[in-house]
Amino acid sequence: DALPICCAVATGDRETADKEYKLMLENGENPVSIIRILSIYFNKLLIANDVKKEQGLEAAIKKIMKPAQFRFKSSFSQQIQIWKKSHIFKVLNLLIEAEKQVKQTGFPADLILDRVIIQISSVSRRLKM
Repeated sequence: DALPICCAVATGDRETADKEYKLMLENGENPVSIIRILSIYFNKLLIANDVKKEQGLEAAIKKIMKPAQFRFKSSFSQQIQIWKKSHIFKVLNLLIEAEKQVKQTGFPADLILDRVIIQISSVSRRLKM
């Protein structure tokens, strides 16, 4: 399940993000797949941001959450509140650049992914202040 790493990264919970990231690698996920999972998630936050403006927070949460994911409702709520479009676009650019680096540089993919997770988690922690 990719939701725990996405929520951990988006809320700035570096310890959980690191644990989930390592677990995903152990279970056979590759770094590019994890980068894409995070990109999809932040795109959902972008959509939720628009829905929130038009229809409110509850509608935004329902738009991006499946019923089985409601255990993460408070986390989603917090993320939708703190992540503004400009910050989401910056994160999406970081993820695009990370994927390019993985594919083009020969630098260890796990280190590139680790760095981008740290960067995004740091942004999240700053936004919560």
